[in-house]
Amino acid sequence: VDDETQLREAAARGRVIVTTNIRDFVRLHAQWLKEKRPPHAGIVLFSQQEFGIGEIVRRLAHLSQVVSRRK
Repeated sequence: VDDETQLREAAARGRVIVTTNIRDFVRLHAQWLKEKRPPHAGIVLFSQQEFGIGEIVRRLAHLSQVVSRRK
């Protein structure tokens, strides 16, 4: 499934995209804003070279806790 379809489907479901595909999703987000599309739930970007899967999972769990407390 292409990146735009993933973001569109996630937005329709109120889901956040988590990806290491920084270049494409930064471009896609900019395009999304330029076209004044409805807001999406977010895009969480991780550098594949900087973080292993364990660290990514820990950081996502922490982010989820922080966001849940704010609701």
